[in-house]
Amino acid sequence: MAPFVMHFAAAAGAPTPLAIVLAVAAAALVGVLNGLVTVALAVPSFITTLGTLFLINGFTLTISAGTPADIPDGTVLAQVMGAWGFSEILWALAIVAVLHVVLRHTRWGLHTTAAGANPIGAAEAGIAVARLKIGNFVLTAALAGLTGTLEAFRISSIDPQAGGNQIMFLAIASGVIGGTSLAGGAGTIIGGLIGAGVLGVLSDGLTLIGVNAFTFNIILGLAILVAMVFNIHVARLARGGSRA
Repeated sequence: MAPFVMHFAAAAGAPTPLAIVLAVAAAALVGVLNGLVTVALAVPSFITTLGTLFLINGFTLTISAGTPADIPDGTVLAQVMGAWGFSEILWALAIVAVLHVVLRHTRWGLHTTAAGANPIGAAEAGIAVARLKIGNFVLTAALAGLTGTLEAFRISSIDPQAGGNQIMFLAIASGVIGGTSLAGGAGTIIGGLIGAGVLGVLSDGLTLIGVNAFTFNIILGLAILVAMVFNIHVARLARGGSRA
């Protein structure tokens, strides 16, 4: 959705930098919606985001009429935003570095980890868990919008069919392989980057050696299962062998 917001804003006469900001802001509003539905209506976050996935996907196809669109003009900015071969990995490394510091060395990050591990205990300790959840939904959605925008500049086109279910599950798999617990309270930003790197190397490597593309799904499924089992047992050992 975000790249199309950028496209329509630029077509309406907005400068390209402003169009990009509006695109990320539109994505952040989706995060606000996800956060409010999850917190205020007590809907499980997985169900909330699954519902808005289909909602936003349908909205994007509707406003685009299922037709790809051009990215805004601006050669230098396009190179910075994804057209240059290494720009996306540099963006990824910069975002990982910033969020690693935020997660490990700021009150927001420490409260996020605490609320993920024990939301009731965190609330009793004075942490505003509801506000924290909504804030993290907004942050996640804004970064998703930025990623979509970067990808549009990379391929020099805005595809309404890009993204969606496949990227969502790959993102989850990257986190799990990188040591993130789906139950909450454990994981690192760097681990997620490593998980994404592993998946990228596996995908490209299998393609280069001529392995059938469908085989990648088998390996991906096994990798997720092995990573989950490993994470569970490591967490159990960290608790001193307790099964509680």
